[in-house]
Amino acid sequence: MTQSSRFKSIGWKHLEVKRRDREDEMISEEFFNDVDTLSEISSLIRESMQNSIDEILDENFPIKMKFTVGKQNNLINKEYFSEVYPHAELSIQKSLLPDLKTDSNYLVIEDFNTHGLRGSISSKKPTEESSNRFKSNYWYFEWKSGETNKVTGGRGSWGVGKIVLSAASKLKTILVYSEREEKNCPEPNTGGILFGHSIFKYEDVGGRRLRPYRNWMREVHIDGDIDFIPTSDSSDIKTFCEDWRITRKQKDYGTSIVIPFVKDTITATRIVQCIIQDYFIAILDGIVTCEVIDENNKKLELNRDNLISLIEEIDDDSWTSATKNKQELIGFCQMYEKRIKGNTYKVEVRSKADSYNDWSSFEFEETLKEEFRSKIDNGTCIEFIVSTEVPTQNLGVGRSDNFSVLFSKYNRDALSKTLFTRRGIIIPEAFRDSKLNGILSMVIVEANENNYLQQMLRLAEGPAHKNWTATGDKVLGRYETKSLKKTIVWVKTSAQNIFKKLQPDQNIADDRSLSKYFPDEEPSQNLSGTQDVSDDGEIGTPEGGRGGGGGGGSSRGGRLLRIEAGSQPGSIKIFPIDVKKIEVGMLFEAEFAYALRGGDSFSAWDPEDFNIANLLNSSESQGAGTRFADNKVFIEVIKKDFELVFSDFDINRDLSIELKRAR
Repeated sequence: MTQSSRFKSIGWKHLEVKRRDREDEMISEEFFNDVDTLSEISSLIRESMQNSIDEILDENFPIKMKFTVGKQNNLINKEYFSEVYPHAELSIQKSLLPDLKTDSNYLVIEDFNTHGLRGSISSKKPTEESSNRFKSNYWYFEWKSGETNKVTGGRGSWGVGKIVLSAASKLKTILVYSEREEKNCPEPNTGGILFGHSIFKYEDVGGRRLRPYRNWMREVHIDGDIDFIPTSDSSDIKTFCEDWRITRKQKDYGTSIVIPFVKDTITATRIVQCIIQDYFIAILDGIVTCEVIDENNKKLELNRDNLISLIEEIDDDSWTSATKNKQELIGFCQMYEKRIKGNTYKVEVRSKADSYNDWSSFEFEETLKEEFRSKIDNGTCIEFIVSTEVPTQNLGVGRSDNFSVLFSKYNRDALSKTLFTRRGIIIPEAFRDSKLNGILSMVIVEANENNYLQQMLRLAEGPAHKNWTATGDKVLGRYETKSLKKTIVWVKTSAQNIFKKLQPDQNIADDRSLSKYFPDEEPSQNLSGTQDVSDDGEIGTPEGGRGGGGGGGSSRGGRLLRIEAGSQPGSIKIFPIDVKKIEVGMLFEAEFAYALRGGDSFSAWDPEDFNIANLLNSSESQGAGTRFADNKVFIEVIKKDFELVFSDFDINRDLSIELKRAR
């Protein structure tokens, strides 16, 4: 295929669909999609930094992460991407497709003091022996999705997090340069490797049916077959680094990833904010430092010495519901600093032998209850070291481990959400109902001598590392199910339960962790339970959301959509009230939950309640595109007279629905 005259050995390759080939479009990006802009950037930062930290080279020094937002001229863009642009035009919505004729923004994510992408550069799966010797994470990065070779205790486990890299590009493309130690390279003279790829869709391009995955690589002939491999040509690497402002040199170990045509929402300011919110623990631990370079070549260093001062500079309005506000985050940093300096007051928590991992059977002595409030008021950070039994596959067999719960005074008369972390990764939705009044609380699960607990929770996290659930494919079957659920609840509710057993009831936010298991005695069969959306996107509060029996809510002017019970028990349908007021391209957000006796239904939703994506009745739905995230569905209008039908909700439980216009 045609390649740039400035490169000797590398160009865009393609693979054609053959007879009997199954066509499966890439859907991993859906795991990380979020209509919240900052959350979308957060996914990018979380995944890239997590992967780098897992690959630290010399633990005596921190990893350095470097984020560069640059401006690329259209001539370079044409040179690199003209070859794949016809495929992109057919795969990417026209309104989102970048223009090769104009200059564009790009992002470079680099790590230093890491192993880089190790192992054979062949597209052939490495043998177990080769993988053990060379680690082979290059193959898992470039040629495998849905699986990882990360060692026990690594921060990631699904092998799909890397999809956020290409998803951040409007051209769905990344270019990669990695430097590795020679001992990790089976093929000689491959210490530096340069390659790239685009992820499009199956399309007919130039009379050929092409696969989605396009490789920017070198073509070689091996045993009568063709393989695509990275180039190690020094002149090609030099040209690439000059084109994209990359300063990495030979034997400067680590990886540089270029995201061309980066989305406009990804700015240096937002990158800084997401780094701070998601990785303040790793920065305070001295595991990582960061440098962010903006579009004007202005550099900002992030390290443990200036972290709190940088937090103070963040705008008060620049926080998401999944993250802490400024005052909370500063408090968490100060709390964690006390812990790593050994300045916490430690208390051991051990459950009874005959009722392990059971908060209902646990009580504190009266002297500790009195001491707790006194020390909190005096500014002491109290650390509870919680002994935990981690289940195995065999019933009644467990392994002992522990985790920490920190408490400190919150200098505001307000509720603060418990912060959950595993090995320095923030788990933002582990238990959203854990909110304590006037107290900061942090649950810390970290690497230790045996790693039993953090390994279990790692497998329970899901691809985007947002929650711990006992129903994921990675964790099911590895542990005895009943004990697995019990242990996850033990960790999730630890801060709330410890505080509850130390404080008067009136100081505690309502514990709704079990309320979803107790529906009304005489449940209503009316599943509408919502207030319809208004023109400006405002909604009323559904009666079901306050634990009532559902109902239509009070009327508002300018309503756009209606929700009604479907023709079958346990089904509902969503459709326009007046198609004249609907426009193609409108986006709505609907959130579903079973109603509670008291408290917020939607915060208490659990994946065990239902998977909303599985409840969509495709045969009865028409005219709208859908995208799912947890208990939400985002509805994009394709035809004005669309209708969506959801079936098989539990007919014995009331359903609450909140519907609003997102665009």
